[in-house]
Amino acid sequence: MTMYRPTCRIGMVSFWCVAVTLWGEADLDRLEVGERLHREGRLPLDDLETLRTRVALDALLANTDTHLWNYSLLEDEAGVWRLSPSYDLLPMALSPHGAELFDRPPPPRRSRFLAELRERLGEDHWSRGEAIAKEIWNRAREDANITSGFLDAWRLWLPFA
Repeated sequence: MTMYRPTCRIGMVSFWCVAVTLWGEADLDRLEVGERLHREGRLPLDDLETLRTRVALDALLANTDTHLWNYSLLEDEAGVWRLSPSYDLLPMALSPHGAELFDRPPPPRRSRFLAELRERLGEDHWSRGEAIAKEIWNRAREDANITSGFLDAWRLWLPFA
């Protein structure tokens, strides 16, 4: 994949654009995109490993906003595409809908989903994601700007809290 690279900007492309441009498919999940890119020599192994850890982190923190527009590649100085830093990482399972505030317990299938994802990712990536999730959770609990009501609701979604 080549892209116009002006000297004052860094190229960025979403996983969605990559999937549609390279393979004509928009319905892949983020792991499938990363794995295909790696197999084709377009994504370094360390970025694929980071992606796997991020997928675990998203699931553990109840980030349900994990579509292909929220994962991207950045072009480095040598023209190599690298996984971008994380962005839009929030516990969106708890986002308010109208007047409803955080009063949504996790669905019964969440435990099974987490177990299946843990198996797919492997224990190493799951453990790394869980360590980061625990640190985020601990920082959130200490942050005076985050209400106890939100923390109580979020705790229900966290398998380690």
